[in-house]
Amino acid sequence: MIYLIASIIAFAAPAASSDDERSILVLDLVVEKGISLGEAKLLNQRLVAIVADSKRFSRVIGSSDMQAILSVEEQKSALGCGDDNCLAELGGALGARYLLVGGLGKLGSRLALNLKILDSENASVVNRRSTLVDSMDDMVNILSKELELLTLPLASSPKKASSTKALPPKPIKRSSSRRFSWLGLGMITAGAGYFAAVYPDASKQAETHREAFNRATTTVDAQDPRYDFLNARERANGSITLGLSLAGAGIALNAWTWWRSN
Repeated sequence: MIYLIASIIAFAAPAASSDDERSILVLDLVVEKGISLGEAKLLNQRLVAIVADSKRFSRVIGSSDMQAILSVEEQKSALGCGDDNCLAELGGALGARYLLVGGLGKLGSRLALNLKILDSENASVVNRRSTLVDSMDDMVNILSKELELLTLPLASSPKKASSTKALPPKPIKRSSSRRFSWLGLGMITAGAGYFAAVYPDASKQAETHREAFNRATTTVDAQDPRYDFLNARERANGSITLGLSLAGAGIALNAWTWWRSN
């Protein structure tokens, strides 16, 4: 394989040009069982024609073109070139920036077509497509659309590094339209309202039950006033805790909103 690549480079190097950046090598499909060689040959020719008609590449090299360049022995060696790295070397040696490779076969009763485009500069896959159809007629009908989608990432010219310095990000301008939080104000109001509604009544009841407890002369008489006193006092203390918690949270939320607006 090293001999093959070296031989191709020696032959193809004089023809290299700036157009190589937009050139593509279209290799014959790898045909699996169930597909006649005649159908595969016509489909390969159709592939080359569609890629050439797309006008997305400055130069399209088909298998027949490659056969004209390579000797018989080199063509035999090229048949064993199956992995992406080897294919990328083959494309680069022939002056093709990109390679179109694929396979065609039967999957059950349906036809399966797998295509991918390789970048010979870094042996990476640019894009890949896989489709299933019911017949060879359907395959021919969808071939143009599949190739259009496959080559879509290459629709524009390869991007070159820009010498323009990146502009620093603009600072985020905080909106100063509102300096308070409606939710925070609502929490402050709810806390104050709950305290005002519960604490006076609960405190008054606690005082009443405490006096009844003090007037009791027996343990039995003191049980109910004592229970009622403790219950009322718990309600009064709870109203203080909950009211202050809501109001405090509302104040904190408003303070945070004010800070964000400045």
